[in-house]
Parts: sequence; structure tokens; C-alpha cells
Amino acid sequence: MSDKQPGKWQWKLNLFIGLLLVLALYVAVNGIAFKHYYRQNVLLASSYTKIGGQTVNLLKSLPEPLTIVNYVSANNDAVTQLIANDVDTLLDEYAYHGREGAVSVSRVDPYLNFDAARKLAEEYKLTTQENVLIISCKGRRRILSYGDLADVDTSQVGVGGAPRLESFKAEEMISSAIQSLVQGKRSKIYFLAGHGEYDPDTADRDNLGYSILKSYLERQNSDVLKLNLAELPKVPEDADLIVSACPKSRYSSYEIDVLKNYLRHGGGDNKGARLALMLDPGTVSGLEDFAADYGVTFQNDMVMGKFALVGRAQIVANAVVTIYPNHPAVEWLRKSGVALELGPMRSLAIVSGTAKEPPAAVTALAQTPNLFWGETDYQSPDIEFDAARDFAGPLTVAAAVDTASIGDGQVQLKGVKIALIGGGYFLINQKIDAKSVDFFINLANWMLEGGRPLGIAPKTPKQFTVALTSKQIASLTTFLLMFPLAGLTMAVMVWLKRRR
Repeated sequence: MSDKQPGKWQWKLNLFIGLLLVLALYVAVNGIAFKHYYRQNVLLASSYTKIGGQTVNLLKSLPEPLTIVNYVSANNDAVTQLIANDVDTLLDEYAYHGREGAVSVSRVDPYLNFDAARKLAEEYKLTTQENVLIISCKGRRRILSYGDLADVDTSQVGVGGAPRLESFKAEEMISSAIQSLVQGKRSKIYFLAGHGEYDPDTADRDNLGYSILKSYLERQNSDVLKLNLAELPKVPEDADLIVSACPKSRYSSYEIDVLKNYLRHGGGDNKGARLALMLDPGTVSGLEDFAADYGVTFQNDMVMGKFALVGRAQIVANAVVTIYPNHPAVEWLRKSGVALELGPMRSLAIVSGTAKEPPAAVTALAQTPNLFWGETDYQSPDIEFDAARDFAGPLTVAAAVDTASIGDGQVQLKGVKIALIGGGYFLINQKIDAKSVDFFINLANWMLEGGRPLGIAPKTPKQFTVALTSKQIASLTTFLLMFPLAGLTMAVMVWLKRRR
């Protein structure tokens, strides 16, 4: 037998082949793991960013690819700063649980991704101050504001405290939006025309137009059209919502009858009637009777407030709303404590026992604080509150009539939903802002029932603390100090040994 040992080159060859096999095994294992893996969030504090089985089933049954764009920037918005990382984590869950390639998630920061942000801003009429999720599927889209994704307590921010997350509603809102895009068609919103109403078809540079509001409604998977009732025998059957945006003259008896018939019988496809009435102060349209039929009166006044401006008290016709009830259309306002400036408004009076129509839930949606009053002699040069003739605050400037909801809105029937607002000047191109848009969009979504909740409960962050006794703290401190002390001791021993 030969006792010849392997040569140097043979050892090198064996080593090279061994390294190739290890590399091949590494690539194969990672390739398999990349396509077949299991994700598990082990952090207790962020467990509310996991999606439930209802959402997983929805994602796996998507008929077409779904795109979610997270258009968000690290700005001074307290709500966004608090939940931005949680939203990112939740969207990763959506991308993971969708069928391969079915859910595409991307993030665009308008201050960092300039080109992509500019394209989105032009297409969806976005600004750098907006933080939204853009959800697209089957050629339709919905846009969700970050303010709708969570309930955040900001009451302590003004006194140096930090905002606190009360509940995380992102899964409910996102999944409901996806369901509405997959199952539903684009909503048809008709704005009445022919009586001096604010026009949604004007150019954006027209200060008195509603074109900017129209663009926001179109972002929510809706088509905005105009309707002149003098030209049609009835409301179109595809109408999902009728809006009267502050007519300046009275509707004819024929037009009134068309609307009354719509309220009694609803629209096509067994849809209930949905009507939004915005009536400016000092106008008489004949539509006031619709509100009166349900026990709501548009009062002949103008909301006034006295403010200290430029060192002296001034009376201003600018209704500021700070009081909101427990109602789905204004829930986000009530939770966040947002103040709405609505400009010139008339007040509404809700009088129980005067309704002529079947029983309905009538809710005051928005109210001013006590310092405002309803001035009945608002054209006088000398305006002051007169308890004998004026209406004392707080004043209701928006209300909702509902005969179609049961169980806090979870069950929807064929019925009537009417939104009543004491003016519409706050939505013109010159005055419209993010808060007023959100107010009207949420009100419209409540009437349209778009994105109806799937029954996914909001997630509440788990609050937990670790309480240790003094003995446990001492033991933990000793244990933590052992490692650096042991290393230091060994280093000293080695140094001493080498000096010998």
C-alpha cells in the first residue's frame, strides 16, 4: 500500500470544492426560504398591527391586482408621527398575505421622492401637507386620510404632553375600502343645477366654484355630475347621492315633487334616498320643507361670534364648530377635537314631536360653543345679541336624518338619509381646506355607505409595565454588571501574565 500523503494542490482543490458545495447549499436554502417562509411578530406592543382572518380571506380572493401607495411625510402632524411605523408594518402584512404579486405596496415621501410625489399630486390633487393611503383596484380608487386610521388623544399636547394612541382602526378602514372597490361600482353624485347653486364644473381658479371639492369626491371612487330637475321627470336611477349646494332661488313645485317622490321611493336597484341640503343664510329655496318634515328647521339667522381682533372686539360671521355628537359621520372630529371654521352659516333647530314623516333618528352633527349666537337682524349695521329675538348658543349648524340604519349603522336598510348643513360657503374653491373636505367626505361616505365596516374591531394597544421589588432590581443590576466586570478581570489577568 502506498503511504503517499495528498499533495498541496490536492488539498487546495478539495478545499475549493468544499467551499463551492457550502456556497451552493447556502444559496439553495436562502432561495427556498425567500419564497417559503413564515412571519411572526413577537413584539407585544405592536401586536395590533397583525391582520385578521377576514382580511386574509379578502386578500386571497382579489380578482385583480391591488395597489396601495402610502403617501406620507414626517411632518408636524401628531397623529401621523404616532402611527406611521404601525401603518408601514400593517401594509407589509397586506403585501405578505396577498396572492403572489396581487398586492403591491409602496411608500412615497413628497419631500424625498419628488418625481413620484409630483405625479401623484397632479393625478389626485394632493398637497405636501396631506398624509393619505391611495388604494387602487379594478380601475377604481379610494383615498384614506391618516386621521381616519386611528383614534388619538391629543388633549395633553397643548400642555406639553404627548399624543396617546387609543385605538388603531387602519385594518378596518383599509379592508372596507378594498371590499368596496372589489364589489362596488363608482358612486354617482348629482349636484342640482338651475337655481344659482355652487357649480362643481368651474375651473379651479374660479373662487366661487366647487371644482376642488369635485376632484376630492372623484378621488373617492365617485363620479360627479350635474342635474337640472326642470329637464327630467324623475331623479336618475343610478343616483347614489343628490346634493343641493346652496340654491339662490326657489325651486318650482314640479321640482319639489320630483324630490319628494325620490325621498318616498328611493332610487333604482332598490336603493334608499340620499340627499344633502346646504342652504346659505338669507335664501329661500323651498327645500326647507324637507327638513321640516323630519322636525328640523332652517332658521332665518346668521351665526355670529365676538372676537378680540387687533386690540378690540369685533363681531364676525364665521361659525366655528367644536362640539360633535357620537355619530359615524363626525366620529373622527369628536375623537381628535378638531375645530372647524365654516364661514357664514345659519343655525338649525331640532324640534321633537313635529315630524310629519315616519320616525327617524335626527342627530345634531356639529355645534358651535356658547360664545356664538344666531343673529336674526344680521343686515343691520349695529349687531349685538338680543335675547328677545336672537338664538343663544350653542347652535347646531349641521344635522343628520336617518331612517335606514339599525345597530349603530351596522345594518343598512332601504330608507332615507339626509344631511342638513346651514351653508356651503366653506367648500368653495377659495375657502376649502383639508378639515372641511374631510368633514364633507365623511358625511358623504356615511350616506353612500361606501366602505361599510366589515365588523373588524379597532385594535387597542396593550399597555404593560414591569414592576420590580428593590431586591429584584439589585439582583438584576448585579447580573448585568457581571459580564463587563468578568471581561475586565480577564483582561487584567492576561496583561499581568504577559508582563512576567
